[in-house]
Amino acid sequence: MDEGKEAPSRMRARPRHAEQDGPFPVVRSGAGSRSVLLGPRSGLWTALLVTSALVYLVLTIHAARIETPTVDEFAHLPAGAAYWRHGDFDLYAKNPPLLKLWMSAPVAADPTVSVPRPTRHADAWAPWDYGTVFMNANRPHYLDIFFRARLMVILLGLLTAGILVLWARRLYSPPTVATLGSLFLLSPTILAHSHLATVDIGCALTVLLSVWTLRWALQAGARQPTRSPAEKAKRSARRQPGWWRMAIAGGAMGLALSVKYTAVLLVPVVIALVLLTHARRSGCPAGSRARSAMRDVGIVLLVALLVVNAAAGFAGCLRSLGAYEFSSAFAGELQSHLPAWLPVPLPSSYIAGFDSLKQDAEKGEYGSYLMGRWSETGWWYYNLFALLVKEPETFLIVLILTPLFFVRFWRNRADREDAWFLLIPAIVLFVSLSMLSRLNFGLRYVLPAMPFLYLLMGPAVEAMFFRGGKWLVRLGTGLLIGYSAAAAIATHPGHLSYFNLISGGPRNGPNLLLDSNTDWGQDLYRVRGLSSQLRSGERLGLLYFGHVDPGIYGIEYDPVPPQPVPGLLAVSVNFLYGYPYFTPLPGGQLGMVEPEHLQWLRSHRPVAKLGSIWVFDTREP
Repeated sequence: MDEGKEAPSRMRARPRHAEQDGPFPVVRSGAGSRSVLLGPRSGLWTALLVTSALVYLVLTIHAARIETPTVDEFAHLPAGAAYWRHGDFDLYAKNPPLLKLWMSAPVAADPTVSVPRPTRHADAWAPWDYGTVFMNANRPHYLDIFFRARLMVILLGLLTAGILVLWARRLYSPPTVATLGSLFLLSPTILAHSHLATVDIGCALTVLLSVWTLRWALQAGARQPTRSPAEKAKRSARRQPGWWRMAIAGGAMGLALSVKYTAVLLVPVVIALVLLTHARRSGCPAGSRARSAMRDVGIVLLVALLVVNAAAGFAGCLRSLGAYEFSSAFAGELQSHLPAWLPVPLPSSYIAGFDSLKQDAEKGEYGSYLMGRWSETGWWYYNLFALLVKEPETFLIVLILTPLFFVRFWRNRADREDAWFLLIPAIVLFVSLSMLSRLNFGLRYVLPAMPFLYLLMGPAVEAMFFRGGKWLVRLGTGLLIGYSAAAAIATHPGHLSYFNLISGGPRNGPNLLLDSNTDWGQDLYRVRGLSSQLRSGERLGLLYFGHVDPGIYGIEYDPVPPQPVPGLLAVSVNFLYGYPYFTPLPGGQLGMVEPEHLQWLRSHRPVAKLGSIWVFDTREP
């Protein structure tokens, strides 16, 4: 075909070496599919991706500038700064140190930032107590400190989208790649957690990076047709991954394990993918394939172990198992079946933190809330329900259509191993984090599975594009991405409390879910404007879910009592719906808010809703 002539619309998105079979091309060579993904006129789709990335940056940077530090941010950033200044990794060991080191690097490097030395670590509330000390030591520029840390996390969200796009380019046409990348960047869930100084989006990034790197390491050469068994065996031998490839994959896995304990689920995922890949290799004896698989698993796990220890400075590594006192049933049971002298090849802070988090997962913390009900044990379908009400309708439509096209798409591809590298992590992460944990506090807990869900949606998008002409491709892309962009912009900066229109929107959100799905203390900054509505001699009544001192914003207030009181009252919806937690009191102390504290206020109608903080006027007319 002449390069100067315009190809038919259906052919532009299809490899030249492919044959049409229903809605999908039959790709005969996995290596050849890469070149077509850029294809003729792909500049339009690149421009669409770049535009989505720019919208992502504008929204996240603005939200990072104005929103109040959330409950977990309040402890994460100070702990990371303490790691840099004092080398003490025992503070806030419920999360590994790597991402806290990353986000706090520009803060710790600033000599004007005061980082007091932590005095205690064993108490579960020590990180938040230290967060208060850090806040009081840096009050004049406290909010600016968090903005700098949040910028580091915004970059991680962009990198996650970049890896997703690179992987999608191997598999799908340019319109599909642009659609998947844009939907991910414009997702309210991604926007919400990509501008907060927490570890959630960093975990999603490193888990995706780990699996993507493992896929690269195991795909040591393109598959090409062979003519004889000898040639086939020779090619198979050349495709065996070298140890350096597996070492790089192990390093990526170590990064994930050093960010969040959720990444421990990568261990069975990596083992399964390595075994499956080697089992599918032809031309080698079964024994040789088994030895190669064991070698590759060993290299990955060993390098990952070295990275985890290096991130914590090898502190407490090889401490004997009997020297630990575990609180979780899982760790205690494991300890009882192994010899006490056995050295544990992990940092002591890593072991202690995992044990503490495992105990929370087994017993829960404050109870879980779902559609007006409270539970101490949670619900296995909690995360699935959260996904259905908190993701935009465009995401849900494509996700529902995915099973209809998934099998047919991969059956027609030569490099169908990618399907397992997407499917296995998605299932293991989502199911394990839903079924094996009682921490039903937010959709953010399954954030590591989200990139894989987006990549799995490719066949549904691809089917729509291959079946239609140019106008349908552009119309479909415009509708999918345009609606997501409109939803993201319309709810800005309240992405954390976003709910789709099917569920009733953000105003109905607290009736469905609480905690980090709705109210994480992010909206205290909105309360400042209420001072103009106060009458002479009045003070604002405030009950705020979080740890940041309202005095940082110049807010003078009285805590809302547990009995009726006249006044202009601003209360966090978590407290209004009975969530038991702490609230800051005038003078720098914390007070515990019991579930029935605002029982008397629930019969009143709010006069305004400032995101997750609702305003009531109980004064005489």
